[in-house]
Amino acid sequence: MNVSTSRGESRSRAPERAREATRGRLRTSGRKLFAERGLHAVTSHDIAEAAGVAAGTFYLHFRDKHELFRVLVFEAIAELSRRIERDVHPLHGQREAAARAREVVAALRGARLLRDRRLRE
Repeated sequence: MNVSTSRGESRSRAPERAREATRGRLRTSGRKLFAERGLHAVTSHDIAEAAGVAAGTFYLHFRDKHELFRVLVFEAIAELSRRIERDVHPLHGQREAAARAREVVAALRGARLLRDRRLRE
């Protein structure tokens, strides 16, 4: 392997890694602030400040706070779904319990919160 090639590849991926790290900090800050204050009491500027980035940087990653909130909700539902599927597997012989767990996930996916027009856009 050519060392200069691997360095070049590493350098070319550095901006991508930095972008993902910034997006991760914004998600973490948003999750924390939404949990503490609620959606309506948090601004995109609050999230950017907590993430240690300029307010304009927020908009390079998310259209607005509603888009970030929607991303966080879908991440939480996906994680809950993974956990339920993991825990349902041992219920293989217990069809009723497994079916109820799957119904909970389906209900969360279709929750009114996710139907809110502002959160879908």
